[in-house]
Amino acid sequence: MLPAAERDQWVVFEENREAVVAALRRGECDAILPAAHTFLDDFAEFLHGHQILDQFGGFPDPRARGSIPAFFFCVTLLYLPLFRLHHLADIEGVLFRSPFILRLLGFNARQIAQGFYTSTGPHPFTAEALGDFFAAVSPETLIEQQLALLGHLHRRFPAVFRHGVYAMDCTTVAAPPGRLGLPAARFVICILSVHLGSAAVPILWSYAPETGEGTGDISLGRQLMARAREVLTPQDLALLLIDRGFLDGAWLAEQAGLGTDIIIGLKEDMHAYADLVGLSRLLDTVWEDVPPPKNHRDPPPRRQVALFPQIESWDACTIPLTGLVVRDCYPSGEIVYQAYVSPRAFPDGASFYREQRRRWDAEECSMALARYWNVNDLPPLRLGVAQALVHFALVAYLLLSLFRWHTQAEGPLASLPRALIPEVELAVYAGNTFALLTASEILTIVLNHAPTWRRNRAKILAALRLSERRLDSSQNRCSWPNMSGLVGYASPHSRRATLASGIVFLCLLRFWSL
Repeated sequence: MLPAAERDQWVVFEENREAVVAALRRGECDAILPAAHTFLDDFAEFLHGHQILDQFGGFPDPRARGSIPAFFFCVTLLYLPLFRLHHLADIEGVLFRSPFILRLLGFNARQIAQGFYTSTGPHPFTAEALGDFFAAVSPETLIEQQLALLGHLHRRFPAVFRHGVYAMDCTTVAAPPGRLGLPAARFVICILSVHLGSAAVPILWSYAPETGEGTGDISLGRQLMARAREVLTPQDLALLLIDRGFLDGAWLAEQAGLGTDIIIGLKEDMHAYADLVGLSRLLDTVWEDVPPPKNHRDPPPRRQVALFPQIESWDACTIPLTGLVVRDCYPSGEIVYQAYVSPRAFPDGASFYREQRRRWDAEECSMALARYWNVNDLPPLRLGVAQALVHFALVAYLLLSLFRWHTQAEGPLASLPRALIPEVELAVYAGNTFALLTASEILTIVLNHAPTWRRNRAKILAALRLSERRLDSSQNRCSWPNMSGLVGYASPHSRRATLASGIVFLCLLRFWSL
């Protein structure tokens, strides 16, 4: 169900087989679209069933007057990375022509025919309109909206957050300069993630200029944790894993007082680091063997850890800490040390080490977002648009990860499917109704009512053109202008059809209509 503002302006199709068949017998048809069922169909149902898309209904609109609701702009950017689209211009001929998504979003083929995608009509929804909208959206608006979404997800999926293991990191994002004097867009984003199964998933983030006062990791981390506590409870924020850039003894003690234990590495120039390494060199130190690091050294070192409870050698931190020393001994005789501290008590060094290693899951998340989701490969964009693209890519990654966790999908999330295979059914639109029919059912109606169809030949051909597709040789796969990855209403158990079946049907229908 869409928010009231969108329901008043947009029309939702209803599935009505009898009405569609009756219209076909009269030679009437508004669109014939291939219906494919992929895991993204189930993802859309997941969003719809948990009222997640509704959270964008109240997105603040910076425009004085707008013909397209802000909701549609937000959902467009949400699905942009899922469709592997790199440029905003791609949305004008690709997004949202599937029957499944059109129904869930309240968008329909009638609006497409009246100008959203036609070559002759007006184009209220364009890349320029979307860019102008988000160029005026402030980072504070994005943060507030993500807090609202996080609150909704916290209520819906409390088990994800309760007694969780969290990680925080900062990264710099850049978009190159463009034509006509468009400057490069550079900003820092601080990301808070929660561990979900075997992966760390971003749940909240904030933006800051690349340079200037208050843009250091510790300043951004303090601010982000304060905002996170507006939604997450002390029972949620049990353990936080951060790197050396967030070193601040007073803040570590403050977070422990609020119920959040932190694991953080010490810098080599710190007295606490020197004291821990010195303690580890005592003869009575107990070392535990752990798996060697994956640092591409051949042969790898022998890695050992030693636990030191109740150390008090960090003047800036007013609470007792547990220390961990990691020692790598190479066959050449080289020895490398690392030191970590936490307010949490651990039974042994191996358990401390296992928790500390989970911070690398956040690194794997950043790698996936950079490699597969283009977060670090933005085209020339205005600053606000660049921030919005990264924002909704993170939202999409979060929601897709939640969906996979909810459906107990196996393996970490990284890439997306490369190809789409049509199902047996075709989605046929007539007026405000649609139905799923097989190609043979449609062809039977056409042949049995040939005179009627001949009279409406131009209209039928226009409807069929919505389902045309082209072969993208650079990707060696079929690209469907009307299928952007989320096309549905096919049963999860329905049989797959080959690409040739759709080609044969369309060719027969076109040949017969000449």
